[in-house]
Amino acid sequence: MIQINFRSFDPQRAAEIANAVAEAYFIEQMEAKAQATRRAGIWLQDRIKELRDQASAAEQAVVDFKTKNNIVSTGEVSGRLMVSSSLPSLPPSSRVPARRRPRRVPSLTGSKPS
Repeated sequence: MIQINFRSFDPQRAAEIANAVAEAYFIEQMEAKAQATRRAGIWLQDRIKELRDQASAAEQAVVDFKTKNNIVSTGEVSGRLMVSSSLPSLPPSSRVPARRRPRRVPSLTGSKPS
């Protein structure tokens, strides 16, 4: 809170001048806040662009690594690797039952399945 005093022989004139100073102060404060908000918005936009560029470079590095090392991705959904939290949302027909997995491992090693 600020206090503005102005003395004059004319009380109406004193009130007008005090009110004009208060209004000018208020306008200046609003403009300063708006300018700070604009600067913050510009900084955020620049930062978002930097982070997007970094993410794109990282994704390209993963693709390059996979290509170089002949790695094939399975379980990709819409171009993104599937995370374990998305597995429960898969339809049951697309899941391999756990009882079938152990039988495959011995067959790959040459021993008989149990």
